[in-house]
Amino acid sequence: MSGVSNKIKLSTLSNKNGTNGFLNETVTVNSSLITTKTRTQTSINEIDEQKNSEDDEEVELPEYEKIKVVGRGSFGVAILYLKKSNQSNVVLKQINLNHLTKMEKDLALNEVEVFSKLHHPNIICYIGSFVRGNVLLIEMEYANGGTLAQILSQKEPHDFMSERYILTIFEQITSAINYMHSENIMHRDLKTANVFLNLKGTVKIGDFGISKIMNTKIHAQTVLGTPYYFSPEMCEGKDYDNKSDIWALGCILGEMCCLQKAFAATNLSELVAKIMS
Repeated sequence: MSGVSNKIKLSTLSNKNGTNGFLNETVTVNSSLITTKTRTQTSINEIDEQKNSEDDEEVELPEYEKIKVVGRGSFGVAILYLKKSNQSNVVLKQINLNHLTKMEKDLALNEVEVFSKLHHPNIICYIGSFVRGNVLLIEMEYANGGTLAQILSQKEPHDFMSERYILTIFEQITSAINYMHSENIMHRDLKTANVFLNLKGTVKIGDFGISKIMNTKIHAQTVLGTPYYFSPEMCEGKDYDNKSDIWALGCILGEMCCLQKAFAATNLSELVAKIMS
């Protein structure tokens, strides 16, 4: 498929709500097929409890004491628990496998595979995973300082962050991504909503549902990620590699400096045009 034809297909995908909320959703582009999975900015560890989800079915976990829902993503819900064995706070991401397509199940299992391989001070710590009934549970560290997206959303238009703070945060993000790339793993969905922090201000990168373990001789082909952070290669439907993560890092840095998205748009067509210009 040529880059031009793929851009036309991208531009025909509209947001049914008529807002730019779609640009914060995860998009999959595989050849001429485009699908979306609605993802709010409430991901793992974000504090924005919502109802009305079929994934909220109670799972009996006598080893844990439920505290509260802390996030919601495409495939499941993240809940903060007290782990009784050591009295620590942990997050359990709960994914009901019965509600998923084969592709979605593969992505859920991929998250466990990738997450379990990562060991870095600036990456959410993977503790373990297990299955109860038809529910996959992924246990992880709780980043109790919220997300970078939340911090930015609370800033006034001209209340810019200091250069020192920006550099401190950005150095930690790049350290984590450099480590992932050294392990031949692409994140593929880097954004401020996936940059978590603890109360000490330490960055913790999370959400590895669409990360990819790369053979060094091949490039990724399926486009997955959040449109605001798409690289030009992804917009054109071309093969892409770790450089797309680097592009997303640049978008995050610009967002921290200017308190707005690096590429502002109200629909996907306009966004793609700006990224490609």
